[in-house]
Amino acid sequence: MPDSLTPLSPALCLAPAPFHAAASLTARQVDVWRIDLAALRPFEAAFAALLPGCAAALPRPRLLARGGLRVLLGAYMECPPAAVRLQAQRGGKPSLAACAGGNGRDIRFNLAHSGALALAAIALAADVGVDVEALRPVPRSLQIARRRFPAGAAERLAGLAGKQRDRGFLRLWCRHEALAK
Repeated sequence: MPDSLTPLSPALCLAPAPFHAAASLTARQVDVWRIDLAALRPFEAAFAALLPGCAAALPRPRLLARGGLRVLLGAYMECPPAAVRLQAQRGGKPSLAACAGGNGRDIRFNLAHSGALALAAIALAADVGVDVEALRPVPRSLQIARRRFPAGAAERLAGLAGKQRDRGFLRLWCRHEALAK
């Protein structure tokens, strides 16, 4: 796996494929990229140019996350980020539509962001899901857990208190959301 779980270097934004992601991705492998959104702030204008028509309406974290994703997808597809074309699947989940001049591989992805962090999961010919949540208090975590999670998970969560309950809830929530995606 290429330096996954390390911050996405802003240097990746300067060229379409400065690493060998496309060559290293194999079937039954999922690359998960940890993207430091604060490190991408200098590239905000360049990312806005990649997303014409919707960039002005996007909050900064979403714009930076989507821009970083385009850089990654361009590298996997061996094309410039500006050539990456996305489409919405049924239900609204984005998928790769095309990449002008790309390698034609069936790259699938998912993106999530919270606070100053984004995660991108990328796989070959397999649907993937990822989620991330900033650690924070979740006042109604037990009520939500009882409605959304299996009874055993909700009861284990009930045995925790304070920050441990918040952390446990957010961990369960991320797993739940990643599987749903």
